[in-house]
Amino acid sequence: PSVKLAQIALETGWGRHTIGPANNLTGMKGAPHHKKTKFWDGDIVYANTEEVYDGKRGKYKLGFRAYKTELDSIMDHSRLIQDYYKYEDARNAGPKNGGSPEKQAEALQGVYATGLEYGDTLKQIFNYRKNNFKQFDPTPEQIAAWYGVESDAEAIAGRETVKDSEKL
Repeated sequence: PSVKLAQIALETGWGRHTIGPANNLTGMKGAPHHKKTKFWDGDIVYANTEEVYDGKRGKYKLGFRAYKTELDSIMDHSRLIQDYYKYEDARNAGPKNGGSPEKQAEALQGVYATGLEYGDTLKQIFNYRKNNFKQFDPTPEQIAAWYGVESDAEAIAGRETVKDSEKL
């Protein structure tokens, strides 16, 4: 939870810079060819954004997913991180697998966002003691109990991943 909270804080500028009426708290991009999901019906809002491509920062007008509710945005983000193969390192770096929020933030660097300092910025946000985001992270014992397993590794065994050809 601390990583997701930090992403929401960063992507929305602490709630000051949302993407119009899109209810998009996580900055997820959208394009007409992206497959619809249980939480996203294919609506897109175009907005100006700063991105880093080939090491150069620039301003671009890009499509962002538009959601019916903010909860749909959060759920779709969770679905993406849990199911899409490009986020396997981030999943494996998380507390569910004996990792840490710090390792998970580092694994999102260059994969979730184009910003060169994305992972470090997330760590600064959730580690800042006044935010206290880490209070929401479960302990390894809680995770194992939720999944009814002896070890964290058993909790992820057999999980299917979304193939690149399904174009999220």
